[in-house]
Amino acid sequence: MSRFNMSVEQIIGIVKNLPDEQKRQVFRELAKEMRQKRQELMLKAEQRIRALAASRGVDWNTMSDEERLEFHEERGCL
Repeated sequence: MSRFNMSVEQIIGIVKNLPDEQKRQVFRELAKEMRQKRQELMLKAEQRIRALAASRGVDWNTMSDEERLEFHEERGCL
């Protein structure tokens, strides 16, 4: 992907001047990218929590929602 030497403000100005349909297209592409990144982060977090649970001798898959909540609270996540 190529890089441009433009400020965020300049890019925002360009997008604001696009016709509405092109603005929607830009938004859809950015939203798609953010969804993908969020999914990747969630997968990594899930892998870490499963590994942590295993290191403490518990199986995340067999834990009830209440047990998972308690596990998070013990770690100070909530």
